[in-house]
Amino acid sequence: KLDTLFVISDSREEALEADFRTLLEDWPRVKESYGGETFVEKIRGLEIETPLSTTSLSGLKIPRVALPPFEDHGELLRWLGKENLPGRFPLVG
Repeated sequence: KLDTLFVISDSREEALEADFRTLLEDWPRVKESYGGETFVEKIRGLEIETPLSTTSLSGLKIPRVALPPFEDHGELLRWLGKENLPGRFPLVG
């Protein structure tokens, strides 16, 4: 029975479009890059550092970007397709 589950899981992964598969594979790296103190991005050869949190008047650190807590790949793909992170497609206002 366990072999059958692996076959089903593999067939589901193969059925995903390449773009979706790439988004899911890159998500742990993206989560890690937003987990630090600053976000470093290279634009036209320049490294631009953006602080990822601000400090409130009471001294609490408030994140500028809140990542979704999704564990399920379906929910994550839905969020990436409709909302996504700042500066990434789709650009929502």
